[in-house]
Amino acid sequence: MEVMIGVEAAALISEIPEFEELMNSDSNVIERFGTIYIYRDLQAAINACDVLIDAELYENMHTFIKHDNGKPGECFFDCGFSDGSNVYLFKDLLFAFYLEGDDELQVKMAKEQIEEHLVFETVLHGVNVLYAEKQFDSLVKGIARAYNCEARFLDLDK
Repeated sequence: MEVMIGVEAAALISEIPEFEELMNSDSNVIERFGTIYIYRDLQAAINACDVLIDAELYENMHTFIKHDNGKPGECFFDCGFSDGSNVYLFKDLLFAFYLEGDDELQVKMAKEQIEEHLVFETVLHGVNVLYAEKQFDSLVKGIARAYNCEARFLDLDK
């Protein structure tokens, strides 16, 4: 898991090949997905924003959580995208958690109930970590409680 910064350019950028080439030539760009340029370094992302603002091509800045393993859930395309080898999740839209309980069958059943709301699932340090949209945090807590287990929420800012 790694936090990345995405700078989104206006779709118009594709109609200005010279400017698109300038953005693509930035050595700080880790990856590009459509009109989103992904950076590891915040200052490099801010510099790219300044360039896009000056050219009136700036759309937005996003914070992503990058994973190189795991599997998309049913709600993946609402909150993330993949380039084939890496997955990028919109950090501001999600929460991460894991299920814990004494009865593994109850934990498994709780997970099955939650699956229709999952965005992504991965394993971090031997723990099965699940991502869902922030609007479902109370639902996840309630489902876990109904199956006598607990949803343990992770701090995505660490």
